[in-house]
Amino acid sequence: MRNWLFFVVLMFFSIGCEQGDVGITPTALTPLPTPAPTVDNPLPEVTTESESPRFELRVWIPPAISADPTTNPSNSQTNPLQTQLDTFAVAHPDVTINLQTKSVSEQGGILSYLRTGRNIAPNVLPDLIAIPSDQLEKAVSEGLVYPLGDLLDVGGMFPAGGEFGRINNIQYGYPFLITDFYHLVYNPNVVTDIFARRWADFTTLDRAEIVLPANSQAGASLLLQLYRGANGSLTDGESAFQFQAPPLTDALNDIGRGITDGFLLVESADMTTPTEAWNYFQSGNATIIFINAEAFLAQRAQGNGSSFAPLPTSRTATSPVVRGWVWAITTPNVERQAISAELITYLTNPQNLGAYSSAMLIPPASSDAFEAWQINAYTTFLDTQLAAAVAYPNRLSINSLNALTTVTVATLKQEITLEEAILQINTVATP
Repeated sequence: MRNWLFFVVLMFFSIGCEQGDVGITPTALTPLPTPAPTVDNPLPEVTTESESPRFELRVWIPPAISADPTTNPSNSQTNPLQTQLDTFAVAHPDVTINLQTKSVSEQGGILSYLRTGRNIAPNVLPDLIAIPSDQLEKAVSEGLVYPLGDLLDVGGMFPAGGEFGRINNIQYGYPFLITDFYHLVYNPNVVTDIFARRWADFTTLDRAEIVLPANSQAGASLLLQLYRGANGSLTDGESAFQFQAPPLTDALNDIGRGITDGFLLVESADMTTPTEAWNYFQSGNATIIFINAEAFLAQRAQGNGSSFAPLPTSRTATSPVVRGWVWAITTPNVERQAISAELITYLTNPQNLGAYSSAMLIPPASSDAFEAWQINAYTTFLDTQLAAAVAYPNRLSINSLNALTTVTVATLKQEITLEEAILQINTVATP
C-alpha cells in the first residue's frame, strides 16, 4: 500500500518537471483620467512652505491696562493695543509677538515670575513688560530689567515721566501713561465765587465743602501735595526718601485747619474709593471733590459737566505729583532688546499712544498724544498740568505711602497729635 502511494506522488512530480515554469504575463493598468479643473473643483495651488519667524517677542502687560474687553471689563471698545501689535508684526515678518496678561501683584505677579523663572525656565520669560513706575526701583535693584541706554530717548515725553522711569540717573523705564494726578472738581452752579488760589482761601468761599476718599491713595496724595506746597523737597535720600519736618508740619496743620474751619469734611476719613466719594459729591453733600484724573475721565465719559481746578496749597502754587506706567526691557539678548525698543517707539508715537490712552481713559505720557483725543477744556487742563508735574520719588515706598494715608485719616478724625504724626511718617520712610 505504501509503495502504491509513493508511486502516485512520484508520477505527479515527474509531470510537473516536464512542463517547466509557467510564465505570468502582467496586465497593463489603464491610468485614470485627470479631472479638468472647474470653479467648483479647482486644482490645488502649488505653494512653497514659508520659513518660520526668526524669533517670538514675548510682551507681558497687566490686565488693568490691556485695553482688552475680555480682561478689562471697563473697556468696551475694540482693543487698540492688539491692533497696533498686529500692524507692527506685519511690518516685521521675521518676528511674532506673543502678548500675555500678567498681574502686577507681589505674589504671582510679573516681577515674581521674573525672579523665579530666570533660573528655571528663562526661555519663556518676557522680553518686554509694562509695570507701575513704583515697581521699577525694585526691579532695577534685583537686576530684572536693563537700561534703555541709547536705544530710546524720553525727550518727547512729559518731564515727570522721564523722572519716574529713571533710577540712579539711569533710564530703565519708558513712560507711556500718567496716573494719580489728583485735582479738584466742583459744582459751578453752587461754587460761584472766584476759586481759591491758596488753601486758606477756602475759608472765605461760600459753601466750600471738600470731600475725598482719604482712606486710599487720595489721602496720601493730599498730604504730599500740601507738603510740596509748603516748599517740601521730594529729593531721594541715599537709601530712602526722607520728609523734611517744617513743611510736613505745615501740611498737617493745613489738614487740621480744614477740619477746624469746616471746609474739609470729616466724612472723607471713612471713604476708600473714588466712586464712594463721587456719589457723596453728586448727592449734594459736598460741593468740591479731590479726585484723580482717571476717575473724573470716566465720569466725563458719562456726560458729567462739573468744573475742575488744581489743588491750592498754603504758600505757593504747586505742581501736581504723579506716577505712571512704564515699558521696561527684561531680555539680555541684544537683538531682542533692539526689537523691543523699536516696538516701544511704535506704540508710543503720538497717534498710537493717543488712541490707546483715550480708549483706556488714562492720560498719556506725552503732550502730542493728546491730539488724538477729543480736545476740550479738560484735556487742555490735563496737558498744562502734566507738563508741570513732578514724579513721586522712586524710593518713596508703598509702606511710606500707606503711612501718609494713615496719618491723613487720623488727622481728619483728630485722633493723632502733630508730633505723633511726623514720627509715624518718618519712622516708616527712614527705617
